[in-house]
Amino acid sequence: MCGRYTLHVADLSELKELLGILRVLVPDWKPRYNIAPTQDAPVVVQSPQRSLVSLRWGLIPSWAESAAIGTRSINARVETIAELPTFKHAFSSRRCIVPATGYFEWRTPGGKAPKQPMWIHPRDGVPLALAGLWETWHSPEGEEIESFAIVTTDAIGELREIHDRMPLELRGEAIEAWLRPGVMSGSALASLVQRASVEQLEVSPVDTRVGSPFNDDPGCIAPPAADGTAAKQLGLFD
Repeated sequence: MCGRYTLHVADLSELKELLGILRVLVPDWKPRYNIAPTQDAPVVVQSPQRSLVSLRWGLIPSWAESAAIGTRSINARVETIAELPTFKHAFSSRRCIVPATGYFEWRTPGGKAPKQPMWIHPRDGVPLALAGLWETWHSPEGEEIESFAIVTTDAIGELREIHDRMPLELRGEAIEAWLRPGVMSGSALASLVQRASVEQLEVSPVDTRVGSPFNDDPGCIAPPAADGTAAKQLGLFD
């Protein structure tokens, strides 16, 4: 967790205003409905201007011998990011924001029923600003990969009924504090975690087609069909 998320803001102006973005370096911007690990996704970095860039989901630390470690590093537990070798250098100097319209988690019902995907998203539609870490890695052959991980914390409120972890969402001054260059103290990090809230979030069941990374369209956030069949694929403006 988090293993899938959405970002379907059609107009970049909303993100630019919300996150103070000065440069947009994502040439092929388009709405996304099912962003999966190892895929490229828009991320906000402070380097040195606040920029929206495209990074690979799954952090590859600079010292790694292989990019394969990224498949196991899509999430970073906030309790250990300051100590774990995979994340501690990124936490000290390369923090980022992962914008998201919402994210998915799978609820396990009783009995033999299959897991039900749930879309967790703000009621007001304002994009979430998820805490993240990013790194630059160079392969022995000279390939450069910039990658990121989403920071998670203990789930609170009704989200605990679905999963024991949730992404660390930041708002207002917390966004500025996270992106501010330099080392972040333990007390400052603890303060960000203490502010975590789920009051503005809504949990909606969606169609199981979101389970495949090959599906990336509005149907991924559509309610499941009443008869259990795949929901009709929606058009962008339906």
